[in-house]
Amino acid sequence: MVNEDWSAAAERAFRAGDLRACVDHARRGLAGRPDDAPLLRLAGTAALQLDLPDAQSVLRRLVEVAPDDAGAWRDLGLALTSDGRLADASEALGRAVRLDPHDAAALTSLAHVTYALGDREEAAELLSRATAHPTADAGALRNLVEMHRLAGRTRAALDAAEELARRHPDDLVAALERADLLMDADEFDAAMPAWERVRVLDGDSGHEVYAHHALIEAEVRRERWRRALDRAIAATAVDRHQLTTDLLAFIAAQLFGAAERPAPALGDLRARLAAERADHRRLHAEALVP
Repeated sequence: MVNEDWSAAAERAFRAGDLRACVDHARRGLAGRPDDAPLLRLAGTAALQLDLPDAQSVLRRLVEVAPDDAGAWRDLGLALTSDGRLADASEALGRAVRLDPHDAAALTSLAHVTYALGDREEAAELLSRATAHPTADAGALRNLVEMHRLAGRTRAALDAAEELARRHPDDLVAALERADLLMDADEFDAAMPAWERVRVLDGDSGHEVYAHHALIEAEVRRERWRRALDRAIAATAVDRHQLTTDLLAFIAAQLFGAAERPAPALGDLRARLAAERADHRRLHAEALVP
């Protein structure tokens, strides 16, 4: 078979999703023409997706042959990342981004590598650039939310969460991220309907209490004691565990005075509520991991 036929066969196999055949055909074509950029690209991309050990060498040859190919540098960066060679991956992905500043996939990958290398500010900036593109997926926006959250940048995290919820209005995790960060930002007027939305979207058995507790907390932190009491009583219909009981006792003490049994301190209740919200968020975030 002549080289053009191997190239066509590799292309057909790639389009059909038969990556192993694509690699085989491309390798045979490369035996007669080792610097053929289209064949190197097919072989390198397929080998990368198959996690084959020679993916790096093929992609290195491709960037030598086609040094201005942004996709080739991106794929090489991904191969190096997979191999744990983060400094080299950063260099390759940086080259890809310089060649194509609008490549959301390269920006996202470079952000993750940069974060792993310890530069969290630069990582967040790169991920912000990546998520500005309409092609950015929900996962990139979630990562941006978490980067800002871990750095204590509540307002920036909330802005990213608002955008995530806007793009994916029926996504439970997006709604949950937004509602949770509105609480952290003390924006309780917006948090109340946000938690009602979470309650609508979250159909998991036993999860209704999470929204109940968040709504109670919002009322408590605004010192709207009668509304907080009504919500705490409603929460007992779905949950009679200690946190609900303690919230009810605390609110009753604010309205009616101290009882024989001392009510929990507000600081303790807030810490427990924050931990519960984090657990709720983690439950649904972990469900996204394949």
